[in-house]
Amino acid sequence: MNTFNTTEKYVSQVPAMLTLMRMGYQCLSQKDAEKMRGGLRRVLLEDILAEQILKINKFTYRGTEYQFGAGDAEEAVRKLKPSPIEQRGLVRTNQDIYDQMLLGTTIEKTIDGDRKSYSVKYIDWNNPANNVYHATVEVSVERTGSNATRRCDIVLFVNGIPFTVIENKSPTESVQQAVTQHIRNQAHDEIPHLFHYAQILIAANKNEAFYGTVGTSKKYWLTWKDEEDQDADIYAKINIPLEESEKEELFSGDFADARPFFEALNTEGPRAVTAQDRTLYALCRPERLLEMVRIFSVFDGGVRKMARYQQFFGVRETMRRLREFDHDGKRRGGVIWHTQGSGKSLTMVML
Repeated sequence: MNTFNTTEKYVSQVPAMLTLMRMGYQCLSQKDAEKMRGGLRRVLLEDILAEQILKINKFTYRGTEYQFGAGDAEEAVRKLKPSPIEQRGLVRTNQDIYDQMLLGTTIEKTIDGDRKSYSVKYIDWNNPANNVYHATVEVSVERTGSNATRRCDIVLFVNGIPFTVIENKSPTESVQQAVTQHIRNQAHDEIPHLFHYAQILIAANKNEAFYGTVGTSKKYWLTWKDEEDQDADIYAKINIPLEESEKEELFSGDFADARPFFEALNTEGPRAVTAQDRTLYALCRPERLLEMVRIFSVFDGGVRKMARYQQFFGVRETMRRLREFDHDGKRRGGVIWHTQGSGKSLTMVML
């Protein structure tokens, strides 16, 4: 019998990574992630981002398709970084970067003496499989104006951009402590430069999970109840065994000592689906993550807001209805029932 361990690493953090890896995230060891960042102050995986920019972008000149060059990719990466001179505040900077990730940027190219601007995208929003997804643990980030660091339990990257920050707790600790950590880390003298890019924030332990975004106050962190996901599907996904190379990446650095525990645990049979698994599956699987960020996130009067699950599924069902026609060519009607203060206006904006 494997001795039960109640620390957050064993009960929340490693199980979260196992779930994320089975959902399509490639695990980066702490050592590799820090090397790819190029320093504890930096948060982008710039080489991965540049590589993906070249992969998902091409331009056409007079009917001929051309590839962008390495210098173009480097310029696009530079344009995604906020200017250190400007002091626009965390949420405003987050919005600027969000807009640029959504709309892309422009690169000027000269061919046969003809200079034109061409669009470059950072994320392939329409084809999730064209992007790359990485996850890493115990991410140390240098604080503003200090050599001290803060550690984030898990960070998820899309094309090298830190999209999601996860704080894990043991089941004996309140998840609200993780929410408090997220809020603290966004302060101007903490690690706001990580949150310039962050899209979804998650606080979780084995038994419950909450989500928010940049600037979300404590009382507005939400739980997610999915109307589509089935435990049987999640169970099948999370119990796919890791490859040896995946184990070597995950169980390295601060996690090396956890490998014997989880190797022994695997011999006792499949693990059950937890509340943490359900939230990660609902919000972080690649196609859903991109959908949540692209469509179900709005900036409202200087406040960033994410959809509640009711809004998400209400908008989805409305779109399905809009695409349906009766035999006489008329669209079907319908009603979305809202209580007071449940977000009618935001639902319409997202629709």
